[in-house]
Amino acid sequence: MPQGHLSTRLRERTTRVISAPPSFASRFASISARRSPFCMGCDPSPETLESWGLEAGPAGLAQFVDIVLEAAEGAVGIVKPQVAFFEAFGPAGIAELARLITGMQASGILVIADAKRGDIGSSMEAYARAWIGEGGFGADAVTANAYLGAGTLAPLLSRAASCGAGVFTVVRSSNPEGAALQDARQGDVAVADALAGALTEQNAALAAGEPVGPAGAVIGATLGAAASGTVARLPASLFLVPGIGAQGAGFGDLEGIFGEALPRVIPTSSRAVLAAGPRIADLKAALADHVGAAMALRG
Repeated sequence: MPQGHLSTRLRERTTRVISAPPSFASRFASISARRSPFCMGCDPSPETLESWGLEAGPAGLAQFVDIVLEAAEGAVGIVKPQVAFFEAFGPAGIAELARLITGMQASGILVIADAKRGDIGSSMEAYARAWIGEGGFGADAVTANAYLGAGTLAPLLSRAASCGAGVFTVVRSSNPEGAALQDARQGDVAVADALAGALTEQNAALAAGEPVGPAGAVIGATLGAAASGTVARLPASLFLVPGIGAQGAGFGDLEGIFGEALPRVIPTSSRAVLAAGPRIADLKAALADHVGAAMALRG
């Protein structure tokens, strides 16, 4: 879909919004100043459950949720559950995911559902209803996959703008396999950079005068300065940044990638924090280390 047509569709959807709640970007700015920009990954992988001595079943998952809810309270401002690890337990896992989301929000913590949804038309509209806003899981933000075309994001972004949520679209991922597609050429630019340009256009249509819009981007921390050109194409986006810790990147790597955009960065780590569990005190200590490192980036 031509970018101009996409922008028109987004504006048409936005005109139907009478009054939107505070944006995800403004809520992130507030909580990152009060607590930190660090995001705790809440991933009940089989390895984590085993290392914590928990059953690899619904009962063990429920214990995991109990532990991370207590550890996160008062210690971190943002969490990111990887939806797949909950879906793996079927209906019981979905129920625990819902409990984690509502429990974190009750503690004043923003929740980014790492679902990486992507589809077309009415299917994407259904995903939007499922993950953000009232009536579904009600997460504060959700991750998305745009490789069915940037235009397919329109229903998700429109709903995000109307309910004060965020959408983080995978642009440059930290996994090595992603480079072949993301670096492929679309005319004179890489596919990832073309997608970044489309997200910037979407923010221009939806940000309602705010400096940062609902269309955020996932940029891997392991990519180094080579990703800085893509970052420059996203002047009105928040960045969800995985890859810190177990994947080999550190907080010190972020300045070379994001530069002046560091205030818009949400660094996230799961395994490096959860490895300290299951004792609550040890998890809080690991969180304190990561929170301190993230705050140090702000100067």
